Amino acid sequence: MTHVMTEPFENAVRVGAPAGVRQTFVLNNRYGLHARPAALLSRTLRNFNCNVQACCGGELANAKSLMGLLTLAAGYGSQITFIADGPESVRAIDAIAKIFETNFRDAY
Repeated sequence: MTHVMTEPFENAVRVGAPAGVRQTFVLNNRYGLHARPAALLSRTLRNFNCNVQACCGGELANAKSLMGLLTLAAGYGSQITFIADGPESVRAIDAIAKIFETNFRDAY
């Protein structure tokens, strides 16, 4: 399974993430969240009318920002929770799920 639901997500609440649609994914890319997969995520998420935050290891970043995603330093097996807030939140989380389910295939 590539993703699991989490509710509530205490770290996100503690660091001030917005309430909204949340889903946690396990990073199965053996190289972790490096530049190309992070670029695919940020580029995809920019198309949605919502805010999307990513949380990994207690760090929170703007998921629409390539540099923000890279600062998470998420390695293989890391759990990354995405929190989307806005009109297209569900669609944005669905797009993230598709990217994780294909193991970032479009990033290479």
